[in-house]
Amino acid sequence: MNNMKKQITIISLLLMGLLLFSMTPLIFRNYASAYPGTCAANFLPTNFVDTVDTANELKVSQDVANYIVYVLNNKYPTYDCRDAACTNSTFYSITAALQNWERAVIYSKGHLDWKSCTTHNIEHMGLAMYNGNSSVWDHDIPSSTKNVHTFIWHCRTALIPSGTNPDTCGNRGLPVAFTSKTNIPLWGTSGTQVYLGWNNKVGLQVYNITTGQYNPIYIKPNVSEVGSPQYEWGIKPGYNYSDVAILYYQRLGQGDTTADALIYVANTIWGTTFAQTPLNNWLVVYGNMYVALPRDVSYPYVSSIAGQTVYGYGAVNNPNGLKGSVPDGDYVQLYGGNYGDGANIVGQLNTASSGGNIWMYAYSGNGYYTRVYTFVSNSNNGPWTQTKYQTVIGTGLGGQWINCGSYNGNFQYVAIAAINESGYSAKLFVDAVEVRP
Repeated sequence: MNNMKKQITIISLLLMGLLLFSMTPLIFRNYASAYPGTCAANFLPTNFVDTVDTANELKVSQDVANYIVYVLNNKYPTYDCRDAACTNSTFYSITAALQNWERAVIYSKGHLDWKSCTTHNIEHMGLAMYNGNSSVWDHDIPSSTKNVHTFIWHCRTALIPSGTNPDTCGNRGLPVAFTSKTNIPLWGTSGTQVYLGWNNKVGLQVYNITTGQYNPIYIKPNVSEVGSPQYEWGIKPGYNYSDVAILYYQRLGQGDTTADALIYVANTIWGTTFAQTPLNNWLVVYGNMYVALPRDVSYPYVSSIAGQTVYGYGAVNNPNGLKGSVPDGDYVQLYGGNYGDGANIVGQLNTASSGGNIWMYAYSGNGYYTRVYTFVSNSNNGPWTQTKYQTVIGTGLGGQWINCGSYNGNFQYVAIAAINESGYSAKLFVDAVEVRP
């Protein structure tokens, strides 16, 4: 039953994307001049490789691309470059055009190429374009400090060659090329960029839906190194690697950070933590894992802390974690261990709201049932109006946007209280608060 529900959900998501494309085809839209905000790009340089690609893989790739563009295009203007249109010249042109914007979001799925620049060693990595007719090389990718979220689903795109970087040809390794940082950290917690790519995986076991067995995948005879998974390869009954991409972008579209989206993927597919999945040490994150997709719509958000109160032996830890317009992995903690203990924090919005829905990006400690009150006011001295009382249950899935009720009137202050009631300890983590129409 769970597998059937999952398959219906994924199919529904894909149908939504396909319906959108039937009404507003994107193909390749050109945004040439400088713009504020964010622009996105999806690349699918179809390249049939014998013994690797199948007709079904090519079809699934198109379906997943449709869904990813559907998510991105709901937020930003989006280039959609696929198949024969995806050559090195168009790839370079689009990535250069993205730098005209304040921020860029990039996704690409395909195969890898490599070459030596100054020696006979493999020094530079490239993305194979349509049918392998051309490649996009790390040293030629335009200056990319504006790439805030990049996911390159090509083989070995997490590898950074050792030695001088950049060399006489330029940047070495795709994480460096797409972020313009030679020292970008693995699984970092600060900065404005995040990059996802793949390491080599040896002895990969793939679920065979026909036989119900797990079998090793061989890319070439006697070679078991797998640079990135094909979408159609099975993970477990009812799931394949296309679900990793779809579920990840589904959660990004709802405001999750990279870390929280990967936690959701791991729990949904494998029912465990990310570290215990086959993705661990294979799917690699460089930069700030708490980066979420940028928000081009500017909602009122908590920009400063106006006050805090503790009840009994309650606590407010890291109050400044509440500030910010998007989730960044920096959380305030409201805690109450004993009955009657708790804490309250008051945030001031960056601009007064004329009314709307209050949302907080938050989670409760795993196993906790935290009672949460939300209030709004146009003055830090009150009067205060309660918008919602709810229980936030700790599931271990990380942060998510939680509806805290609405208010039809002007307000500039939002108060959040977490209280230990009826013996339920309070442990609430809140990253950001915003008001949506």
